[in-house]
Amino acid sequence: MNHATALGIGVVSKNTVDAAINVASLLSEPIFLICSRRQIDHEGVGGGYVNNWSTEAFADYVIRRRSSNLLVARDHGGPYQGRVTVFSGADSAIEDASQSFRADIRSGFDFLHFDTCLEEAGFASNTVALQRYHDLLGDASAFALSLNREFGHEVGTEDQMEQIASVQDTADMLDELIAATKAAGFALPDYMVVQTGTRVVATGNVGATAQITTQLSSHGADLMALAALLGRYGIKLKCHNGDYINHQTLRMLNHCGIGGMNVAPEFGTTETKTLLTLLGRYEMRDEMQEFVRLAVESGTWRKWVDNDAAYSDVHLATICGHYCFSHPEVLRIKRELDRFLTRKGGVSLDSLLKVEIERKILFYVDSLGYAQPVTAKFVT
Repeated sequence: MNHATALGIGVVSKNTVDAAINVASLLSEPIFLICSRRQIDHEGVGGGYVNNWSTEAFADYVIRRRSSNLLVARDHGGPYQGRVTVFSGADSAIEDASQSFRADIRSGFDFLHFDTCLEEAGFASNTVALQRYHDLLGDASAFALSLNREFGHEVGTEDQMEQIASVQDTADMLDELIAATKAAGFALPDYMVVQTGTRVVATGNVGATAQITTQLSSHGADLMALAALLGRYGIKLKCHNGDYINHQTLRMLNHCGIGGMNVAPEFGTTETKTLLTLLGRYEMRDEMQEFVRLAVESGTWRKWVDNDAAYSDVHLATICGHYCFSHPEVLRIKRELDRFLTRKGGVSLDSLLKVEIERKILFYVDSLGYAQPVTAKFVT
C-alpha cells in the first residue's frame, strides 16, 4: 500500500493557516505549513507580508493551536530569498539567511528547506550552492544543538522548470551532494527537490507532469526512476509547484513515489476568487473595483505570468490578490463585507473563506493518498 505524498501548504494568508490547522486535526498523517521568507520572516527584518507576521509571532500562533499532525516548515530558506535582496556581499547575504534559520529554530519550526540557488543577480553554480548549503546546515545544526532542538530538512538548488530532470544528471548531482555531505559529517536530507515537470503560470500548471495520464507513460517512468534513485539513500523526492493539477494526475504522482508536494498560490487564488464572488453577488461593485485596482497595481502578479501573455485585470487580481490581504484598504473592504454578511445571515466572511480553502486542502489530501478524515465538519 502506498504511503501518502506529504502535502506542504503554503502560508499565503491567515485563513489558509487556520484552514490547515482545522484539517490537520482530522488526519492520521502529517501535513506541513510551509512559509517562504517573503511570507514570514524574523522580527529583525520586519516580518513578512502575510498578516504582518514575524517568524516568532507566526510560530506562536500555530504551535499553540495545532495538532500533532501539523508541522511548521521553512520554505526556500537561504541567501537572497527574503524581502531584502541587496547586500554588501555574499557573506552578508549568507549571514542574513543564517539569522533567519536561527529564528526558525528558536521559534520551534520542525522542518527547514535549504535553497541556496540564488545570487544577487542570477543563479549560483552547483558547487557554490552546495558549499553554502553545508555552511548554513552546519550553523543551523550547531545552533539547534545548543538549544537541545532538532529539525528535519530538505535541499533544493534549482528553479522550477517545465520538464522532468534527467535521471543521469540527478544521479551525478546526488553523488556530489552525498560525498560532500558525508565528508562534512552531516546527515543526508529527508527530501530533495528535483525538477518534476511542474511549473505554475497564472492559474494553471504548464509542466510536463500535468499531462501525465498513466503511470506507465514516459514521464511517469522518469519520476519513478528518480524516486527510486533517491530512495536508495533514504531521501524522498520532493515536488514543488504542485498547484492546479487534477485528481487523476495527483494520484498517479503518488503512485510514482513522489514523497512530498508543495502547493501554495492555488490556496491564495481560491480565497481571492471567493472574496470576489461575494463582492459581486452582493453588488459591492466599488469595493470590488478597488480591490482589483490595488492588486493589479501591486505588480505581484508578474512572478506568475509570461511577459507576452494578456490577462484581464480581474484575472491578474485573482492571481495575486492574496499578497494584498494585509493592505489597510483591503482590510477595510473585508470589514464592510463582513458586516453585511453578519447582518444578512449571521455568518462571518472569514468563515466562508476558510471553508473554501478547507475544501481545496481536502482535495489534495484525498488525491495524494491520505486516509480519509474522521469527519468533514470544521470549526471555523
